[in-house]
Amino acid sequence: MPFGRPDLPVLIERTRNDVVSRLDGDPLRRADAEVSARVQAGLFHELYGLVSWVADQLFADTADESELVRHANRWGVPRKDAAAAYGTAWLLGQPGAIVRAATVLQRADGVQYFTRADVVIGAVGVEAVVQAVELGAAGNAAGPVALTPVSPVAGLASVSSVAGFGGGADVEALPDWRARILDRQRRPPHGGNIDDYRRWALEVAGVTRAWPLAGYMGLGAVGVLVLRDGDANPIPDAAALALIQSYLDMVRPVTAEVKAIAPVASIVPLSIRLRPDSIANRAAVSASLASFFRRVPVPGARLERSNLVEAISLATGEESHDLVSPAASVDCGPLELATMGGITWLS
Repeated sequence: MPFGRPDLPVLIERTRNDVVSRLDGDPLRRADAEVSARVQAGLFHELYGLVSWVADQLFADTADESELVRHANRWGVPRKDAAAAYGTAWLLGQPGAIVRAATVLQRADGVQYFTRADVVIGAVGVEAVVQAVELGAAGNAAGPVALTPVSPVAGLASVSSVAGFGGGADVEALPDWRARILDRQRRPPHGGNIDDYRRWALEVAGVTRAWPLAGYMGLGAVGVLVLRDGDANPIPDAAALALIQSYLDMVRPVTAEVKAIAPVASIVPLSIRLRPDSIANRAAVSASLASFFRRVPVPGARLERSNLVEAISLATGEESHDLVSPAASVDCGPLELATMGGITWLS
């Protein structure tokens, strides 16, 4: 039967009744017993709390963050560290001017980047690889992005990135880390079965979802579709795919071929008539749909219109609505992933 922890008033009552039942009718002694019962009950309450806490730490699904480290170490599932965003920027200015490595550039919102190497500005400018100063997803940004040198650089006129920056990732969220530990327990390694490839892809910093495809390039070959939900664009670019590919090549069986693949976005624009229609309700619906598109769609799978209706209905403040578009369920190709498009609000 499950362990039941008595609360403090119950412990006080039990201890008091036990002590008083062993005393005579002396009021003074009974008063002492009351104090003693409360003190002892308080001690027992703390001990029950310790037992309850220790019981929670025995299992990865209930362990506190500090104790989850021990489960992770035992099962070989370390927490994914934060990673810095990176990208390329185009520098314009006086031909021949040198922009040194570690030159700090700043975005309009204060996020800073630095150049990785010395570059010399040419007649039409020069491309430089830049990286965020701080680790984390805050360095990700969809292009175009304008940057400004923190300190003046002789001959440098302007800096911009057309493609933006990606690859940044925060320290793995506790629920995601816990889920990977539990997945490792439930699906032990099998020398390269389909679950192993998904788990290996998820071990790369920033990768949040992965779908292995057996026989993608023929017998003995596996493709792995990957997503990075923390980036401005969750579909990884060539640089992110190269990092994932490098890790997969390191852990895959020597007899297997594996290829990291970016899904093809199948944009799903939405037209919604919302009741009651307000800025707050629109924001709630947008957040609910964004959460749905992060959790539910699977590459190559049909996106059911009824699921979209349900996601809208779950938004706080929504009483009723009409989903005008899409008018039917959305079919996706083998490598396509249904991706949330813009929302048109109808009156």
